[in-house]
Amino acid sequence: MKNYFMQLLCLAGLLVCAVPVLAAAPATNQDRGIAVVKRESAGGKRVALVIGNGVYKFSDSMPVLANPANDAEDIAAALRGFGFEVIERENQTKEEMDTAIYEFGRKIGDSEAALFYYAGHGLQIKGQNFLVPVDAKIESEAQVPYKSVNLNQLLDEMENGKSRANIVMLDACRNNPLTGKFRSGATRGLAAPTSAPKGTVIVYATDPGGVAADGDGRNGLFTAGLLTAFKGKDLSLGGVLTRASEEVEQGSERRQTPYINGPATLQKNFHFAPGSVAVAGAELESEPVEAAEPPSSPAPVREDAETVLWNEVQKGNTAEDYDAYLAQFPKGRYAALAKRRIKNFRETTAAETRAKLKKEADEARSTLSAAEAGDVDAMEKMTRYYDAGIGVAKDPAKAAKWRDKIEAVAAQKQLQAANGGSVEAMLQIAARYDAGLGVEKNPALAQTWRNKAEAVKSARLTEENSRATEERARRKESQIKSVVMFKDTKGWFEAGAKDGASGVISAIVLSPLFVPFSFLADLSALPGQSTDLNKINSEAALRPSTWGKPDSMIARATEGRATRNALTVAAAR
Repeated sequence: MKNYFMQLLCLAGLLVCAVPVLAAAPATNQDRGIAVVKRESAGGKRVALVIGNGVYKFSDSMPVLANPANDAEDIAAALRGFGFEVIERENQTKEEMDTAIYEFGRKIGDSEAALFYYAGHGLQIKGQNFLVPVDAKIESEAQVPYKSVNLNQLLDEMENGKSRANIVMLDACRNNPLTGKFRSGATRGLAAPTSAPKGTVIVYATDPGGVAADGDGRNGLFTAGLLTAFKGKDLSLGGVLTRASEEVEQGSERRQTPYINGPATLQKNFHFAPGSVAVAGAELESEPVEAAEPPSSPAPVREDAETVLWNEVQKGNTAEDYDAYLAQFPKGRYAALAKRRIKNFRETTAAETRAKLKKEADEARSTLSAAEAGDVDAMEKMTRYYDAGIGVAKDPAKAAKWRDKIEAVAAQKQLQAANGGSVEAMLQIAARYDAGLGVEKNPALAQTWRNKAEAVKSARLTEENSRATEERARRKESQIKSVVMFKDTKGWFEAGAKDGASGVISAIVLSPLFVPFSFLADLSALPGQSTDLNKINSEAALRPSTWGKPDSMIARATEGRATRNALTVAAAR
């Protein structure tokens, strides 16, 4: 009995000690009536593509919009704060938009969430929606599919990526000046979606077919509503869209109402704030984990998680890594340090960017001066600069003008060469007149130059044939003279041989062979021969009885086939 009583006393003591501890415990979200659980995919990959197109190059086709670049910048910053990896692009050409969508499609594979935001001009043609790049010059309905980006292209990438949550936000219903020019007559606003990947919420700034306001301040009306909603307590997708819609309706005096299409469950269960979601059946409200009241004593688990994240962030040591830390722990122990490092990164990046842009601008100015002075290499550089926006504002029209100047310079040089008689240049300039490349298109003048080229070629061929005929006649005459001279010389030697050595020497001195050295030179030049005039003279003088023999120097000098043939012909005469 005594032991039982002692056990009761111990139990009572334990209860007394436990009451103060329980009383001091802080209220939880469950105590507030909000059921919160850890998300299964907490820490999962979130990827966003954000595009803002406002600086349209052909304002007669698509007017310039003041806010889209600001809208894209501010939405991208907000999404980074929610843990999204953001691909941010402003004022994109069609090629650049296609590249960005392809990059987005590669990154969203099996992600927790894929979000696409677009601000700029949008068109609907026959029930399909098109996003307009800044380099689009659209003058007819038929051009839209070729010069714009079909929204279905983006939806296909999302479907292939199999992300667990797909969100599409389009602030792209601005009014456009093409209303009434298209056969379909439907150019105001966007068309209602007919299909979308499973688990996709699509949001327009206003109802299908309606027109959204571009906004008087930094942001468009719809984007301003989203940014306000991102600062609220209810950061579920449904809560954000509801708050944004209220802001838009109030700001437009009920003339503009955002359009939302997609599963209600996804709108309820997806939260922008990482870390927790509202459970079905509980009040539709969520609070960021960091917004909870701080416990009265340090929470070891939270401190450990923050330290682990901070250590990883420092390994990466990029502005994006520190942004991710601040998204999780905006009031954490390292928050001030993270903000300073982000500021330093951005200042350094901005300084490097300014230095790079200044260098490119200086090079562009000097190159422009050289190009205007006629330097063709500088002209070619200017085409690249204007095409890519290096040192100058991107301007395809100016790039095209410099290409035209290059062709004009080349055409002028070819024209000079053609006037100087170059057949190749005549044909080249004819091709230019046919194509209008560097000169005004003129098929008749092109044919004139081709006729000139043919006439010059014909005249040159006639002249070459004439020269060849004259050369053949000259060679024939020379051969005939040589044969006649040889026969005369032989007669002189035969007569001199009868008088002995003195007669031969007289024959040599008086013979025609002694005077025309060119004949002996011809003999010495015959193939395979090595005739020497002094040796011939010596042999004839010293051995007059042998000069006419077959093995004599003179005989050997005339052994060449060409000479033998000529002598044979002469003898036959």
